Amino acid sequence: MTMKHLFASGITILTCSVTTLADVSVKPAGMRIVWDSPSEEPNFDTYHSNEGVNLCFSLNSDGEKIIGYRVGDSDVTVKVGGQNLGVKFQSWEKISKDGKSMKLEVATDKLPERKAGKFKVSGSIKVLLASKKETKSTEVKAFKEGDKVTFGDDFAFKIIGLSKPTFGDYELDVVLVWKHDISALAEVRFYDEDGKLIESRQGGGGGHGEPVVVRSYSLKKKPEAFKIEMDLWEDIEMVTVPLKMNLGLSGVE
Repeated sequence: MTMKHLFASGITILTCSVTTLADVSVKPAGMRIVWDSPSEEPNFDTYHSNEGVNLCFSLNSDGEKIIGYRVGDSDVTVKVGGQNLGVKFQSWEKISKDGKSMKLEVATDKLPERKAGKFKVSGSIKVLLASKKETKSTEVKAFKEGDKVTFGDDFAFKIIGLSKPTFGDYELDVVLVWKHDISALAEVRFYDEDGKLIESRQGGGGGHGEPVVVRSYSLKKKPEAFKIEMDLWEDIEMVTVPLKMNLGLSGVE
């Protein structure tokens, strides 16, 4: 087993070739093929997808929670006969509330040639597992754009946005940015000056698989000062889940 640090943070990921916290299984969940779009006009894309094959997989853990996967360390190949279709990971993976299941999609760059047979899928997914969370919080403060917050040596972020939302009945948008692996963050909460939880929802963001992560949160009220509380995963382990299967119209063949 080796130790792998994420960026310059203090959080460590344990890397191993077999699962030690839990066994993670993988199975195909669906297939979608786009041959063409009816028109070049906007919103005419078939299934809102580009030409190619989209494969969906279900990853399931029998123990620790799945909290994500590492795109840069994962590798999937899809072949039909001797033709390599090329693969890219889709950015809309979804994890169940109990952390036991993750939906993962990949799309090919090419369509299979005529009279194609089975899709031969091979490679591996680097899945992140965890079981323990540590709660960190700021003081109650009248934050302003540009403020930096550091939780010891483990986690640091910057507030890059404090503004009125353009729609809905929310009063404040808070935008955070940090140089850290996104999977280390489990949850964010906001409290007003009286210590009461402020109703909030997570909005858009960016930086999936990149060194910089951006996340926005819409708050139901705009207090003069507030506290930011974060739950951070503290025992992240990366395990290798191998992929080797032949897929046809009926699934695994």
